[in-house]
Amino acid sequence: MALVLATRLTAAALGCSWSPFSPLAALEGRPAGVVAAAAALALLAALLWLAVRPAGDDLLRLAADGVTVTVAGEALAAALAGEAGGAHPDVVRVRLALGLRGATLRGRATVLARPLADAGAVRAAVAAALGAAATAALGRPLDELDVRVRVLRVRDLRRQLR
Repeated sequence: MALVLATRLTAAALGCSWSPFSPLAALEGRPAGVVAAAAALALLAALLWLAVRPAGDDLLRLAADGVTVTVAGEALAAALAGEAGGAHPDVVRVRLALGLRGATLRGRATVLARPLADAGAVRAAVAAALGAAATAALGRPLDELDVRVRVLRVRDLRRQLR
C-alpha cells in the first residue's frame, strides 16, 4: 500500500494525472464496488498479518553464562519427546511444543496413553523424563512444563499405533 501511495505522490509531483486509484472510481456507488473494496481490504489485512505475525517456534535462542545458542525448536522438541516416550510403559506417543517468551523456556507436552492407564503416574513419569532430558540437552531445565495426558479408548488405540 505504501508503494501505491508513493507512486501516486511521485506522479503528482511530476505533474502526471495517472492514479492507481482510477480503476476503483468506476466501481463507486455500486454494490459490487463495495464488495470489491471490502475484499481488497480483507486481502490486505491477511497479507499484513502474514508479514507481521511471529515466526513461531522455528528457532529458539537460549542464553546461559554469556553464551547464546540457536536451536531448531522442532528438532529439539522431537528429540526430547522421543526420550520421554520411554518414561512409562503405558505411553503410546508424546508430542512436545517448545516456546520461548523472554527468558522463560516453556514446554507443552501432549501424551497419549494406553487404555486404562493411570494418568497421574504417566504425567509424573513424563514430566520427570522431559525435565531430565531438557537439562541434559540444554544445560538448564524447562522453566514451565505443562503435561497433558489423554488416555485412549480401545478403539482409538489401533489408529494411534500405526
